[in-house]
Amino acid sequence: MASDAPGSTRAPETIALLIAQAQSADRGWLGWPSRLTGEASAPLAPTHHALIADRAAADWPRPQCWEGTRLSLHRDTPGPARGLVVGLMNIAADAETEFNDWYETEHMPRLAAVAGVLVAARYRAGSGHAPAYLALYQMEDVAISQSAAWMHAARTPWAARMRRFSSDFRRYSFARDDVADI
Repeated sequence: MASDAPGSTRAPETIALLIAQAQSADRGWLGWPSRLTGEASAPLAPTHHALIADRAAADWPRPQCWEGTRLSLHRDTPGPARGLVVGLMNIAADAETEFNDWYETEHMPRLAAVAGVLVAARYRAGSGHAPAYLALYQMEDVAISQSAAWMHAARTPWAARMRRFSSDFRRYSFARDDVADI
């Protein structure tokens, strides 16, 4: 999955992610920090640019680059990915076992089952990278991540409990319009 390969929706075993301030000439994944609100609101102009690949390019700034290894894959369907949601987080050490159980048995399977989700994958940070976990969802349209179906899948009592143990949480939503249908 390379950021420069429009339409690529395969989830690699290893991943490199760079999220930086958007520049006027950026193409590809353009987006903004986001929250799970259920409202399809976005800034007038994208504030961030994401580069995603199976390994960091030599010119990526190292302090900003996140690299990790895939823990699980709950969906990997080819299709025209025009939306991307990335969540990065740390979890309290005493809740990590329950967190992983929740993510693997409830959270990610429910989100992967939402219509229009093409890829749902989870990654663990490599040595020297933080936060510890990354969740990546590619979808037909970024609006899916604020749909009623997504809200229903994401908001459960167990999810509310697990949020108390997370820290350094960052969520970004990205869109692209340069994807050819596959």
